[in-house]
Amino acid sequence: MAFDISSAVASREMANDRPPINSETSGPIIWTPSISPYFLSATIRLWLFMASLFLCLALASPLNAHERVVLRILNPIPKGKKIIYLHRLSGFPATIYSMKSDGSARTPILEGSIMEMRPSPDGKKILVSAGDPEENYSTEGHYWGPVHMHLWLMDEKGIRQLTSGNVRDGAASWSFDGKKVYFARASNVEVLNHDELNTGAPNIWEFELESGKMRQLTTSEDYANFHPRPSPDGKKIAFISLRNPKPQIYIMNADGTNEQPFIEDAMFGNWSQDGTRFAILRGQPGDIFIANADGKDIKQVTKTKRVVSEPSWSPDGKKIVYAEINPESGSEILSDSTIGQNRNYVRREN
Repeated sequence: MAFDISSAVASREMANDRPPINSETSGPIIWTPSISPYFLSATIRLWLFMASLFLCLALASPLNAHERVVLRILNPIPKGKKIIYLHRLSGFPATIYSMKSDGSARTPILEGSIMEMRPSPDGKKILVSAGDPEENYSTEGHYWGPVHMHLWLMDEKGIRQLTSGNVRDGAASWSFDGKKVYFARASNVEVLNHDELNTGAPNIWEFELESGKMRQLTTSEDYANFHPRPSPDGKKIAFISLRNPKPQIYIMNADGTNEQPFIEDAMFGNWSQDGTRFAILRGQPGDIFIANADGKDIKQVTKTKRVVSEPSWSPDGKKIVYAEINPESGSEILSDSTIGQNRNYVRREN
């Protein structure tokens, strides 16, 4: 859903059909509502690092019995203004779709063992967190989805793998200039049994696309740091830290130094395009709030207690898109509304 930020008043009217679902707001070309960290129903699973459960990246649905899940390009990344979202009913494959802002012209782009995706600021690329195509999921059948997760980059040339190894990489984001990506990595992946994975504590890494150089920015061994979101000027990185009883957003310098508390009792967050505001999710499900760039003067935007996704800004800063639970069906809905006006449901699907 998107909200006009000048007002926290929202219509509670619901339509009768059902939703789409995992998206990301990105840049001036492609706008995608970001629904990539946890989800509650089978429609989609947004994944979260639950350090208390398994200290690894991703809350995924059980896998279907596919011989092998690979990434398969279905159509080129669309040009022009589009909403990009990830949809999965149950298990794999999951599919990335594009559609117009009114929910029409739905087009599949990429399918496979996709856990999360994020379009580039210019809308020409899509960063994907997906399972290792060499793993045979029909025989492994792990409850938590792909055992190993790596970053992939789709562009006009095709798709290529960026990271590899005995790791789970995800919760990724782009620098606003599109030259770097930031992500969380959980290392030393170990399968304990069908429904339990063990890894090291997730930490935040930087990846330079041109050189391929990687750099670890946080070094915790005891708690998870994940969901990095660099500021538009590239000087700061906001991220989720589970070092305290309640999830909290911290902020640090772009080189990983000077970690400081930023916003308490908050989960997924995103900077506005101009860097003056930071939208967060409180509660799961919960509501969207907006803070100033210093993390203060926090104001509530939604009042439904049904939001289950990361808030994602439109390029002009007038809308926020997110997913919320449909009280009629229990599934998730992707909507949009101009801040200060009634919210509109962009699309629903089974």
